[in-house]
Amino acid sequence: MIKLPTQKMSTLLAIHGWSAVALGLFLYVVIVTGTLVVFDRELGQWASPTSTALNSPLPAGTGKVITDFAGGLNPDYLDEVFVFPAAGDHLRMFFHNHTDSGEEVGVLALLDPAQGTVIAQYEGETAEVFRQLERGMLVEFLVRLHVRLLMPGSWGLIITGTLGFALLVASISGLFIHRHLIRELFTLRHRKGALLTARDAHALAGSWNLIFALILSFTGAFFSVGSALGLPAIAYVAFGGDVETLSEQLLSPPIAENARHQPLADLEHMLADAGLRSGVAPVGFAINHWGRADAALEVLVAPRDGELWGDKLLYAAGSGEFLGVQPPLGKAPSLGGDLVALMSPLHFGDFAGLWSKILWFALGASSAYVCASGLKLWLKRREDAPRWRLLARLNIAVTQGVVLAMIADALVYFLAMGRGLPMYELLLGTFILVLLASTVAALCFAGSRVAQVLQCLSAAGLVALPLVRMATGGPDWFEALAGGHTVVVCVDAIFALAGCAWLWQQRCSHLRATVPMMVGVK
Repeated sequence: MIKLPTQKMSTLLAIHGWSAVALGLFLYVVIVTGTLVVFDRELGQWASPTSTALNSPLPAGTGKVITDFAGGLNPDYLDEVFVFPAAGDHLRMFFHNHTDSGEEVGVLALLDPAQGTVIAQYEGETAEVFRQLERGMLVEFLVRLHVRLLMPGSWGLIITGTLGFALLVASISGLFIHRHLIRELFTLRHRKGALLTARDAHALAGSWNLIFALILSFTGAFFSVGSALGLPAIAYVAFGGDVETLSEQLLSPPIAENARHQPLADLEHMLADAGLRSGVAPVGFAINHWGRADAALEVLVAPRDGELWGDKLLYAAGSGEFLGVQPPLGKAPSLGGDLVALMSPLHFGDFAGLWSKILWFALGASSAYVCASGLKLWLKRREDAPRWRLLARLNIAVTQGVVLAMIADALVYFLAMGRGLPMYELLLGTFILVLLASTVAALCFAGSRVAQVLQCLSAAGLVALPLVRMATGGPDWFEALAGGHTVVVCVDAIFALAGCAWLWQQRCSHLRATVPMMVGVK
């Protein structure tokens, strides 16, 4: 039991409540989308599967395909090359350079490693080419919504970083507010009234979720604020504002500059060597200065069993010589570099494979519930005050409308796939339209009725997703299993069962509300 003076407890309650009121709805959007993004790879395989499932992100022969493709590009685009996994076991290849104005210009290509073919490519500025993606844009859109709330430039990172700090404040204040923390871990009173049950459920979920919320808020704020403000601030202090020089000092491989022309060594051999040295499969790589004597190849390999992150193996790409393991940060191993590397597995929950993802998904869903229920309880205490009624209706519109909007985006994605339409704009427009419609409905009609209708639509959308996916050209279950895409069948089944269960729950809730009214009439 944590004992605090009455005045301090009142202050903490005010901080805890007002942090939720000020930013709770935005925080809910970030948490809900982040909960889904935990399974970004699985969702990508479900929405955009390759012709055949792969056991390795970079199967044998991929290096030659990439080398042959690079041979047909403008040599200026070979200054920096990134190859990394994309949705559905595809690979993204980004060949680019930096213009005098600081913009990145290049070619983004999508590779099907199973067939060894490039299935799409786009040329232009970075922001534009990534917006032109069609295959895999569903997951990409969810990631952008989670990371930046669809805001341009650094504004989105600043906002999500602020939301991370707000969650950190709410978590720390919640630790002191729950004075009987151990008891609240196991308390849920069903027969003491609906309001008390709701308070117990909020406290129960918040108590079990407390450590996760602290981890999530700190790592999320680190990624957002570190990218938007941290690096520029360090660059301003130590390098006169030159972010590019700072990045070279912290992240670039330690190879002396040499602009002399030299062909790239056998990329296929270097990737195979990285797999043999590390004992695990490579998952992506980067090449700096392709075609120069100072070319560097950094191969990222998957984590070994029992490790939280994978190594980055460094090669002199011109000669093929192995130079060693590149530290996560800086030129030499350090505690700071290890702590930075630790942030990603803790935030995304991929440190123990599928089981840690399931745990992170459950905790993320619990966090979303704590966020929504906390704001609802805060407003319930002030339901007689007219000035808070608008926020109460907005709470219904956002908490229910965001879920419906994401399901609608998935349906639009399948319906628009292969039609040459601007996929990002379609998903953005659908999301905004559904959210606006939910808001208008919440403002014009009874809140409880609107919530029920939105939940029924969401449940029906989940049931429809597998059918629409197959009807628009996606593999059916027999084709998916024959191609090794077990995840496609699993995700279909989960969505269909979740939608049916949700519809049944809504029907039972409607009956519980209707029967007493009918009895009262008789």
